[in-house]
Amino acid sequence: MIGEPEAQPETGTAEPSMPADGTSRPTYVIDASRSGWMSRLGEAFGRRELLWMLVRRDISVRYREAVLGVAWAVVVPAASLGVYWFVFDVVFERQADDVPYVVFLFPAMLVWNYYSSSVGRAANALVKDSALLSKVYFPRILLPLGNVISPLLDFAIGLLVLVALLVVYKIVPTTQLLWLPLFLGVGMAAATGMGMLMASLNAQFKDVQHVLPVMMHLWFFSSPVLYPASRVPERFQLFYSLNPMVTVCEGARFAVLGTAFPLSPQTVLMGLASTAVLLVVGFAAFMRTEQTITDLL
Repeated sequence: MIGEPEAQPETGTAEPSMPADGTSRPTYVIDASRSGWMSRLGEAFGRRELLWMLVRRDISVRYREAVLGVAWAVVVPAASLGVYWFVFDVVFERQADDVPYVVFLFPAMLVWNYYSSSVGRAANALVKDSALLSKVYFPRILLPLGNVISPLLDFAIGLLVLVALLVVYKIVPTTQLLWLPLFLGVGMAAATGMGMLMASLNAQFKDVQHVLPVMMHLWFFSSPVLYPASRVPERFQLFYSLNPMVTVCEGARFAVLGTAFPLSPQTVLMGLASTAVLLVVGFAAFMRTEQTITDLL
């Protein structure tokens, strides 16, 4: 239970004891056996109120002492958008096929910023709260999950900038906009898997904090944020489709701009399959590390 000083996520069994008053009361003994994944997921679901507390704490800490507060959620993507627009549209005269480049760029940049922020925060979740982990027991998986959920606030605020762009360029969304939560959900699943995997590795190898920014930088240019996926040569398409953010970024454009869906069913299936594999691998690695997390940290 929350508040009990215990470092292992094992379940307890009740054994009767005989106190001084002669009544039999249960005594809970924490053993060293590993509980199953499903029971630990069920335990995490049962503590979902703690998950929302962690999400609120993360949001509060992030903006509490910032001069601009939550306005940073608008300033950062707007500034990035301005730089990319100037470099690729003004300097290199890179035009999108059917829409202004700034409008073409922003939907994909929004979902990418969410993914990158979620993975980075989830990867550092265990290290950041190492003192808390050594004092009380709660399902450890709630820490990376909370750090995947909290950046949704930034995503929602960034949508205000997107709405402003659509108004300025007189683009009216269609019913395809209803697909946006689905593609965002795929991005959340990919971020959860990668975040749990990186959190597990970061608890064991401190090199991860140096490798992760480089990896995300390379992943950004390997995803169709600045360019459409159709520009990738055909011989690389099969390997390229293994990147789950290809489906997410192009899907976000499809939903917001109301254009034709640019990806083949094979590419989408490959992206969904790689997302599922990433989620399973990340979960398995985290569950394994969770057993000895306090010793590692």
